[in-house]
Amino acid sequence: MQYNNLTAQETKSGLIAKIPFENHNGTIILKVIINSYEQPLRMVFDTGADGMAVDKDLAEKMGLVITRENNASVVGGNQKIQVSDKNKIRLEGLELDNVGIAVFPVRTDAKTDGIIGNAILRRYITVINFDENMLYLYGFGDFKYPENSEVTAFNFPQGVIHLNGDLTVGNGPTANGEFVFDTGAAYSLIVFRPFVKTNRLLVNGFVPLAQSSTISLGMASPTFTGYSKNFKITAGPDLGDQVVTLMGGNSMNSNWNPDVDGSLGIRIISRFNIIINMAKNEMVFSPNKLHSLPHDFVVKNRLMGWNNTGELILLEHIGNTSSNNKNKHIRSIDHRNSSELVNQKDLIKRLQEKSKTANLEIIFEDGTKEII
Repeated sequence: MQYNNLTAQETKSGLIAKIPFENHNGTIILKVIINSYEQPLRMVFDTGADGMAVDKDLAEKMGLVITRENNASVVGGNQKIQVSDKNKIRLEGLELDNVGIAVFPVRTDAKTDGIIGNAILRRYITVINFDENMLYLYGFGDFKYPENSEVTAFNFPQGVIHLNGDLTVGNGPTANGEFVFDTGAAYSLIVFRPFVKTNRLLVNGFVPLAQSSTISLGMASPTFTGYSKNFKITAGPDLGDQVVTLMGGNSMNSNWNPDVDGSLGIRIISRFNIIINMAKNEMVFSPNKLHSLPHDFVVKNRLMGWNNTGELILLEHIGNTSSNNKNKHIRSIDHRNSSELVNQKDLIKRLQEKSKTANLEIIFEDGTKEII
């Protein structure tokens, strides 16, 4: 669907800016200039964050002036941070004044310079077009959605979008909760510890295929990855069986009490082109060109899925952050060409079953081989 042809019913809802983005397996990376620091920064467009954030070293390099301290909620706990107010940022064709920037002691992502959160969503009707790798920003006002659109309502407490969702895991009943709409999260769906514990999600027949941990700004929590039976945005699309990560408990997150039950990540989000209308708390999901591809899947402890150009890649060796083959294009699995998995979806299940009793060989596009 081409969103650059969307029209507003009044001129005040007209197009303000078109901002191209780098698409890294769905993750949206924007080029941003902050204040007088002229070097463009690569910032993740992160709707799971209220504002912008950089680490302490970059903040000092840019000369950010710290104006206050604040408590920030991170996955698994809370952390005290510093904040710099009244900054100016520039993106292609757009300037924003009076922007606050959080300064964290460290960041675990060394490939980007920081995050830019909902400073954009608060000011414009935002269209995320993954087919074109483009953000379209429109002024608030009467706005015409595409024909036959299904409009999803959302809440916006504490500066981030919450979607109501129905999750079925294992043999348990369907559990309803609130999930952050999080373009900055490089997974499909994670469910936080309090909701997992309350609904007994780890002991209701859930079969974990891999165990690891999630680390957010120094807060580590054990995680168990497998499949849900179904996940549906309550007033939106039915997302079917998905790779889901359930958070276990430990001493670091035992007292964590988030205001949300989990997080919907970019591996699901990027299969739709999306309109976000903050003035009406409305969102429109329209399937894009990646939507028909199979969901991400796990074979042993390898998480695989399709990148933004439709190539099968190794997304993650779960539990092994130092994998040399992460993000590589997969040529074949067990001598079956990766293109076969698109047209023969039952082949994925057959490979998973075979992997329980035999080793499989993965051959990557560069000729590298890996036995799992």
